Amino acid sequence: MATATEQQPAPTNNNDQGEGEKQKGKSDDKCIGNRRIRTILLSGLLFAFAIFAAGYILSTIVDGAKDAKDTCESQLDQNLVANCDHYPGLVHGANFIAAGLIFCMIFLIIQMILLFIPACNPSKNAQARIPGIGNILGGGLYLFGWIYYISKSKEISGYDSFSDDLKSDLDAIWLAQFGEALLFAGSVILMGIDVLIPAKLLMETEGTRLLFNLGLMAATAILTTTAYLINSSSDLLSDEKQSASAAIAAGYIILAIVCLLWIILFIVTCD
Repeated sequence: MATATEQQPAPTNNNDQGEGEKQKGKSDDKCIGNRRIRTILLSGLLFAFAIFAAGYILSTIVDGAKDAKDTCESQLDQNLVANCDHYPGLVHGANFIAAGLIFCMIFLIIQMILLFIPACNPSKNAQARIPGIGNILGGGLYLFGWIYYISKSKEISGYDSFSDDLKSDLDAIWLAQFGEALLFAGSVILMGIDVLIPAKLLMETEGTRLLFNLGLMAATAILTTTAYLINSSSDLLSDEKQSASAAIAAGYIILAIVCLLWIILFIVTCD
């Protein structure tokens, strides 16, 4: 009996240590995995997206902006246009987008590699949190670039002189671009925060991490659904692009419904 009594405190001490470890960022929520697993998966997914997006951004956005600037300057020399004041800004915006994307790609791959090394656990090793800073800055630069690029596109287009219907069509195109940029940039920034400040427990629990991601996806889906529904009947787009816009809108409607239902069910049914 004396031996059994002496051994009684042991489970309590183990529980206390387990709770202490959990507070240091070692929880496993059994839903989206612990910080290490979910960050590796998200890093790989976002890096794959960035690779596919890089071709479009470099060839269409960056080169397109430079070509538009060169064309305007050529027309300016021939006195065909009054000025090209906004075109340098368009090129700068495109370069910000490309720089932000490349920045994200570099730190995503660094972060993914570091997380395969046990000694580089960001919950224990402060140096392993550095990629989180890069992801936050890269995601912010990417989103800022899109905002700046869209604002310059609006100024170049002569937006104020257009009819209300044409303005609505253009707004829908730009809103779709912004919404999809927000999804990538927001995901990278949230992951950067998750890695950078594990000790603050900002996203340590299942609820906060899940709701942050679902909220981001739902907000993006709502924004882009509206945009693509307008694009599906826009006179600015060909019949094929109108049909594609309608299909994309349908996909985003499904995504929005699923995310909102998941958020509601999670709040109502989960502890």
